[in-house]
Amino acid sequence: MSQNNNSPELMSFPASLGKDVAQGQHYMLLDSYESKSAVDKEGSGTRISSIALYIPPGSLTTTIGQNFQALEGGATKAVATGARGGFGETASMLGEAFSGVFTKPKIVADFNAAARGLARNAHMALVYRGPQEFRTHTFNFSFWPKSVEEGKEVQKIIKDIQAGSTPRIAGWSGGKAKVSKLMAPFFQSPRQWEIKFLKAKTGGANPYLFKIGRSVITTITINHDPDTLVSFHSDGIPVHSTLAVTFQEMEYVISQDEVSEQLAQNLEDIKEYNKKRKAMEEHNKLHNKGLNKP
Repeated sequence: MSQNNNSPELMSFPASLGKDVAQGQHYMLLDSYESKSAVDKEGSGTRISSIALYIPPGSLTTTIGQNFQALEGGATKAVATGARGGFGETASMLGEAFSGVFTKPKIVADFNAAARGLARNAHMALVYRGPQEFRTHTFNFSFWPKSVEEGKEVQKIIKDIQAGSTPRIAGWSGGKAKVSKLMAPFFQSPRQWEIKFLKAKTGGANPYLFKIGRSVITTITINHDPDTLVSFHSDGIPVHSTLAVTFQEMEYVISQDEVSEQLAQNLEDIKEYNKKRKAMEEHNKLHNKGLNKP
């Protein structure tokens, strides 16, 4: 795809989008960037293309998930940590506190359940295990080109998104411009994308909609006969094409709430505890080494 090295390729659909925006229609903008690493920040890198499209129906939805897990003994551990006030002290006493609870033979528990109708209180607690997978957003575009120009623009958009969702081959070219597919040892990661919902007339971001972080395309589906009726214009342009694109964010959604002083202190306690444990392990290694000398 030919493009100016100094400016991104600009595309839009439908042809009336500019007029529709001026009359009050909101739209979305897809900007693609050269991928340099998995931690590129928003707005960084060389912008390769910019595509303005209508917002497809059913696309203004997002899901944020978190992982919580039931932990046996979690309630007791939480109380013990709170009572002692420090992670290090809690870690040192857990073995004694729970040795009796977790080493009882299963036969005793079975006897109590069968003979007395008793079940041991496992002191379950729902504990946090971190965010779920990175968010995904799917957009289903439907293209009905009404002219040759619109048909060509649709093909440019589809080809650009396809090119931006697939890897390139990379390797040592030995001075050659292109690397052989058979000889290339690496795949260069596909482009990264920024997705914005923009307001009509002003073109500014819509503050009432969720923001999507920098993303990559995980899947695309191109269909040139979505109505199960193969039909083309006289020049070969499909009458109706659809494009389904799934983006996945590269970072988790993080709360802007401040971290409490108690949590910050707990983190310091963990750091100090790990430091002391490492020092103790080194001391034990040296001690054992000295005992093993002939």
